[in-house]
Amino acid sequence: MFDPQCSDLVPENSCWISGEDEHGDIVVTQAGRVYYWPESTLEQEARLMFYAGREEGQRCIVTAKDAKLITGVVFYGGSVWVRPDFRGRHFSELLPRLGRAYAVARWPVDWGISFVAPILVEKGIAAGYGYKHSSYSIAFPGSPWGDLEVVLVSLSAMEAYEDLADALLKLTSGFGIVTSASSFSNLFDDKVTKTSSDGVLQGNSNRS
Repeated sequence: MFDPQCSDLVPENSCWISGEDEHGDIVVTQAGRVYYWPESTLEQEARLMFYAGREEGQRCIVTAKDAKLITGVVFYGGSVWVRPDFRGRHFSELLPRLGRAYAVARWPVDWGISFVAPILVEKGIAAGYGYKHSSYSIAFPGSPWGDLEVVLVSLSAMEAYEDLADALLKLTSGFGIVTSASSFSNLFDDKVTKTSSDGVLQGNSNRS
């Protein structure tokens, strides 16, 4: 999905974050991709999404019930990498939230999703990324990386706002800043301005 040699990654449908140390070396990364599925769902799109749109008769078995619900404008976050000497500093919790914050600010996102290994759900690590729902499973038999089975983790756009507010509360309290969740929620605005070239989805996303 994030290989530019295979996927049509352009600024209108993708983004990435990198963090650098004092020497200018990249030490953390996170990537994201936006999909526009107004007339379909992840259940229908998972196979070609995983294989960057290449149709080569690949197999995909979707049993995750939540895949039927994922539709509209969908942000997939992944490719989190932290250099070994920077691990243990909670970057794996921070980067997914930063990626989603950028995505919901730029595109009228309906859902944030990712595919994770089952062990990450079982150990609670996926929940640490901020995802509120997990649904088993999506399998890719005979993939170039072997027989893969992943868990769909997801959260709605409103849940992404709420998760970010909670994370900011924890961060600010750590610095001794007194605030409240309501003060952060007052800053949220779901009006989306024109940020992409003509032909790319934009406009307002009305959420209740």
